[in-house]
Amino acid sequence: MLIHCTMDELLAIRDGQGSQGALRHLDECDECCNELELLHQRVAALKALPSLRPPRDRWSVVRDEVLARRARTRRRFGGWLTAAAAASVALAIGLGDLVTPAAQEPDPLAELVSEAQLLERALRTMRPETRVLTGRMAAAVAAVEDRLELLDLRFEQARVQRLSRERVIVLWQERVGLMDLLVNVHARPVILIGF
Repeated sequence: MLIHCTMDELLAIRDGQGSQGALRHLDECDECCNELELLHQRVAALKALPSLRPPRDRWSVVRDEVLARRARTRRRFGGWLTAAAAASVALAIGLGDLVTPAAQEPDPLAELVSEAQLLERALRTMRPETRVLTGRMAAAVAAVEDRLELLDLRFEQARVQRLSRERVIVLWQERVGLMDLLVNVHARPVILIGF
């Protein structure tokens, strides 16, 4: 019974390090000679493949995509702000006749919407897209912005599902907290250490 060369032995022969027994077998066995030839052809085919390199400057494309996504989120959020503000005004006008001025309590939803608008304006004046951030701060900002996007989706679900006023207030409290965190991160000075 004839024992053929293993792939390791064929690789060793190809590299010029084959054993005498494997070399003798290769002289006698057409099947192993064919396998060695196929091995050479595979190596040649792999070497002939074009070398692929990533594009040099993809940052501008990534940045534009992120800024476009943020703009869409802000537009969506702006619609929510407008709707919430209009609802708050309508509610205040509608309830204004029923409640006497001395017993009137502040509307927590209107206060939260107003605070979120103030934070949004403050963030726009800081122009966070122009700031240089450390890696840790950039990761924190990205995490907060991701949470804000998820929260915007929850606002949309709340609108469709007609959630209770208490649940909407909780969502607005979370939004104000995240916006406050974002403003605080961007208000903090960045200290860069040179090498």
